[in-house]
Amino acid sequence: NAFADPTYVDSFRRSSISRIVFSADQTDVMLAPAKSVSYYEKRHSIRRFDNTEMVAFECLCELLGVLRQKNERYLYPSAGGLYPIDCYIYVKKNRVENVEEGIYYYNPKTNSLHKINGKQIDISAHFFTNRDIFASSAFSLFLVYNSSASMPKYGGMAYYYAIIEAGIISELL
Repeated sequence: NAFADPTYVDSFRRSSISRIVFSADQTDVMLAPAKSVSYYEKRHSIRRFDNTEMVAFECLCELLGVLRQKNERYLYPSAGGLYPIDCYIYVKKNRVENVEEGIYYYNPKTNSLHKINGKQIDISAHFFTNRDIFASSAFSLFLVYNSSASMPKYGGMAYYYAIIEAGIISELL
């Protein structure tokens, strides 16, 4: 698979983000820079993590807190207001302050973690290009589609709506 080669992946990514959708002979209307995006411009992905420090409990709380339910409302939209995406977190041993190793369900209504078990998740649970990231991470988040929450209303289209919702959640996180 070509995507196993980091050089190919980088080349593919660069060509993808520099694509030109329309011909260059058309007139462009230049826009003024948005003033409210400076926070987002500083954002970046991290692929290697410091294995010597624990993640502060407060940081985990801040991250997951954006997924909480407050007064039956969330900070992100969902088709029909059904919110079929469940969040699970796998915490590695001695990597997150005040949280034991194990698999947890994030309960958005109570803004709490419910421990499911103390088992480990193997590196094979991740797509092969993400395994190095997993190896150095303190925890992994899993967004899981609960079809019983939206399929009765939307049928097969519920899958598409769930994919959109998972993307919105990822952006929010």
